[in-house]
Amino acid sequence: MSLSKPGPSKTAKAGNTRNVHIGLERYSKLIGIAIEISYQVGDQVTPTQIAQYLVDHYSDMAKAEILRELHVSQIEMKTKEET
Repeated sequence: MSLSKPGPSKTAKAGNTRNVHIGLERYSKLIGIAIEISYQVGDQVTPTQIAQYLVDHYSDMAKAEILRELHVSQIEMKTKEET
């Protein structure tokens, strides 16, 4: 597992970055994870590094799961409409 800084292809030039609002509860969770990892390894890990790691390593899995959930939901709605 590498939480090193992202390579050049994954960083944006200054002024070209975008923000995503995740809400206080999710941000607090990222902070907690970053603090725990930082404490255990003795080196600072930021909430941004945690978020980037999650996107880099789990976005395909999340996409598949969301599509599956939405597909199941659509089937359930069609079944209710037919009855």
